[in-house]
Amino acid sequence: MKAEPLSKFIQDKIKAYIRDNALRPGDKLPTEAELAAELGASRTAVREALRGLETLGIIDVQKGSGRYLRKVAFSEVIADLAYNLEVSSANLADLLEIRMVLETQFVGEAVAALTAGEHAQLAAILEKMKGKMEAGRSFAEEDMAFHLTLFSKVDNQLFKDLLDTFWKLFITALPEELQLPTFWDTILQHHVDLLQAVQAKDIRRARELLQHHFTDVFERLH
Repeated sequence: MKAEPLSKFIQDKIKAYIRDNALRPGDKLPTEAELAAELGASRTAVREALRGLETLGIIDVQKGSGRYLRKVAFSEVIADLAYNLEVSSANLADLLEIRMVLETQFVGEAVAALTAGEHAQLAAILEKMKGKMEAGRSFAEEDMAFHLTLFSKVDNQLFKDLLDTFWKLFITALPEELQLPTFWDTILQHHVDLLQAVQAKDIRRARELLQHHFTDVFERLH
């Protein structure tokens, strides 16, 4: 087994120190010398590890003052995630599985929170999907809009940002077998049925329909 780089080992120990001492964003870290003594490492190794944590955006360096634990903006984390998934050609089935877990987990809260206004928006999106289908055009963008609207009232911004990211990546990587007009009527019907469950505030039915929809898409990918 390949040995773990010393800098990574020291970084993990610094992270553990941060957790164990309940440091919060804005708190000042000990000096290099103090950390070296605390962790039983050389100052050179600690300095290199701290530079790595700075590059990762975990700590900030203020000249003349010291190093501080940085407040992590989830928007930056998600942007980095989207970039990494895109350049690594993320597996479509993996993206779909993550979407399925997220959407089925939060659909109960979504259904409970939606109002007649959002129901009308969802119905209007379905009409656009139907119109595009009848014109022989893909309605992938409307499909995304339907799902994002469905979860628009969920009180979890991180979830909504992740869902938006995974949806955009999913559309970008959408293979030909999921764009064939042969399947459009089935996909549209899935959404019609889902809206009916949403309007009836039937959370159990909505979750079942979502699960069925994802299962159907998975089968077409294989």
